[in-house]
Amino acid sequence: MINIISKEVLFMMSISKLSPKFQVTIPSEIRDALGAKPGDRIIFQKKTNGEVVVRCIPFLSAKDLAGSLKRASGKEFPYIPIEVARRITYDDLAERFANEVRKDLDKESDDKGDSK
Repeated sequence: MINIISKEVLFMMSISKLSPKFQVTIPSEIRDALGAKPGDRIIFQKKTNGEVVVRCIPFLSAKDLAGSLKRASGKEFPYIPIEVARRITYDDLAERFANEVRKDLDKESDDKGDSK
């Protein structure tokens, strides 16, 4: 690892080898500087001047995000485990589908009644 110091910037430079599958191991110093952990996503952003910026998006679970809607909206939203949220969604979709089928059946029976 090489640390380069100028009047304005202290930056870290590490070298890693590109594999035949175009994969690269992020050196530990860089991982530490990014705070990267297994499961995190890495963003590579190319700027207009050709410089490439590397950033880390930490892996967040649903529990990590609990309460974030309240902060964003100012409203109270209780934490719901993902399994419960899925069940609520499935039940809601099943009810909507059943209502659509009922409407179609009612429409068919009305159409048959009008033709007599």
